[in-house]
This record gives sequence, C-alpha cells and structure tokens, in this order.
Amino acid sequence: MEKIKEKYKAKIAMPYSLNRKVKTYVGGIDWLTGYEIVPLTDEQRLQRKQHLHALPATLDELFERFLLPAIECDMHYKDYNFWSDTWRIQWAYHKQNYRREAILSGITQQQYAKARKLPQRVMYDNLHKCGGAAIRVLFWVYHRRQFHQQQLTVQEYISEHQLPQRTAHRQLSRQPMSDIWAQHFDNYYGDAWLRHCNVREYADFYGLNVTTARQYLFNFPIGLFDPMLIKPWM
Repeated sequence: MEKIKEKYKAKIAMPYSLNRKVKTYVGGIDWLTGYEIVPLTDEQRLQRKQHLHALPATLDELFERFLLPAIECDMHYKDYNFWSDTWRIQWAYHKQNYRREAILSGITQQQYAKARKLPQRVMYDNLHKCGGAAIRVLFWVYHRRQFHQQQLTVQEYISEHQLPQRTAHRQLSRQPMSDIWAQHFDNYYGDAWLRHCNVREYADFYGLNVTTARQYLFNFPIGLFDPMLIKPWM
C-alpha cells in the first residue's frame, strides 16, 4: 500500500533542457506560442470573469446581465496547455454565451456543445455552473413576460417571434401556479434548495409527481439569482 501511495505522489520529472525553456521572463517571447510574456491586462482579466455577475435585484437586471453578448477572450501565452499541447477552452466566454443563447433560443447543453465542438466530459460541469439545463426555463419566462407586456394575441406573438406553434401556445396560455404549487415553490427555494436538495429528492420526500414538480421547480446553481424573481411568470 505504501508503495502505491509513493507512486501516485511522485512528480513527473522534466528534462533540464526543457525546464530551461519553460521558464518565463517578462518581456520575452514564449517559445511555445510566440506570444509576448506579459501579465494579463485589466481588459483580459475582465474577459475571463465576464460570466460572473452581481446578484440581480430585479428580473430586468437579470435579463440585462444574462443577455450581454459574450466576448471572445484575447489570447495570452498562459492560455496554452503545455501538457496537452492544446489551447485551453475559454469557459468564461462559453458560460456567458451558452446562458445567453439558452434564454434567447432555448438551446440545450448538448446542442451548444456539438455546435461549439466542446468535449462532453467537461462540458456539463462547466455549463452547470452558469445555469446548466435549468437555465432554459428562462426562455419561456422571457417570452411569457414579453407576451403580457406587448398585449398581442397568442397567435400574433408566436408568428412575430417564430416560436414552435404547439409548445408556444401551451406555454403562453399557461395559468399562474396554483396555491399548492406556490407553497411548494416557496418551500423548496426557501429551504430544500439551499441545502442542495434536488427536485427529485424533494418530490420523493413530499410524494409529488416528479414530472409535474419539474414544471415548477428547477435545480438552479445557488448564487446565480434569486428564483423568487421568476415566480410570477411560472
């Protein structure tokens, strides 16, 4: 057992000649990428944090921040992964961009990953942090809210925004939550959700139909926004 532990604690030795090349000096040129060796600029730091937003206080603020166009990160010599011989994926860009596209078009994580050629192995973990599959509920929250603000008929709104006919008609004609589900909404997000209880666990505990529960309750990452903001449009 001790030998096994020592085996996994051992560091990979780097040849002396290669170690000299890997050492970096400010103002020099990185031998792998050809980029100048300089610290990240303030703009580059902001680009790498573009998916992080202050907790929105209103639904207007939520959509204003989540729908900001994603910015491609400027390349930097540290973005190159020596060991895998590839450029690192700019997850800050993809987190902001996926969230925006999920709200505007209802795209799924799988569709986004396929279109952007992202590795499935790490895609779910990274996109979950910006909302994951649950963030797609904001697509219909966004459209229900707009529908009521524009005072169009259901058919007029569907035609104007080119939404899928049957699904859009059902979603836009949806009635507000019943008192029972409103209570479960408050109970879930006021307690169970904060203790990292997912929707299935909550539904099983209270003997609820899981499929029905998932029409009102969603596993949003904690700290993304206050789910109470969307309650009137659920």
